[in-house]
Amino acid sequence: MAKTKTGSVVSRAAATGGSRRRASSGQGPSRFTLAIVAIVVIGTLSIVLARLNYTSSSSASSVPPTIGTTWYAGYTISVCGTDKGSLTPSTSLQRGGLLSLGSGVVKVAPTSASDSGNNANFDTFQNEFGSNPGVGNFLVTSSSISLGLKTYSNGEACPKGTPDAGQKGDEKIAVWPSYAAFSTGKAPIIVTDPKKARFTANSFMSIVFQPSGAAIPKPSAATVKAVLSGGAGLSTVQAKG
Repeated sequence: MAKTKTGSVVSRAAATGGSRRRASSGQGPSRFTLAIVAIVVIGTLSIVLARLNYTSSSSASSVPPTIGTTWYAGYTISVCGTDKGSLTPSTSLQRGGLLSLGSGVVKVAPTSASDSGNNANFDTFQNEFGSNPGVGNFLVTSSSISLGLKTYSNGEACPKGTPDAGQKGDEKIAVWPSYAAFSTGKAPIIVTDPKKARFTANSFMSIVFQPSGAAIPKPSAATVKAVLSGGAGLSTVQAKG
């Protein structure tokens, strides 16, 4: 009966006996040995990477606000010394859990990793708000504020008819991370990147475009009251159609 290829290899190995083993002893590791080493190395790396990934995921998910949390925060928008109010209430069609309740109040109720933890910030809020139909143009970047058809970019002079007319302005976001900081007159944290303007429980923000050194306006007393009452009397609205 004809020998298979595997059978021929085994027969030759048996025929050569110990001389084959002695001859190979001076050579490098066998393929079998290298394969075992490779399997062990790959297995070890897989375990290490899995543990690192688990640790990273656990750490990220534990950063507040976590999914299921509900906070309230307040903000105002001011351009060249003029109060621009706040966004309209979110509709039932909005994606995500950072919701505008109107009157400068944000309901921070994360629904996924994309808007929880460090992602619970003003940039995520404005992006999620943008999923509402017919809300118009509103965008804050690290160097500009866009409202409707007008964009105010860093270094641009404030328009005529505003309190700061003719003076060059810059975009910035003032953040008071708690009501205690807000109410006791502590200086706000100043950032320009909306991703760094994080929401915390009973926090307040002022999104402004104004000349350097100008006093930063704060959210109104009505906004503060609404935030501290947990958004009492405020809500999102049912989308039309």
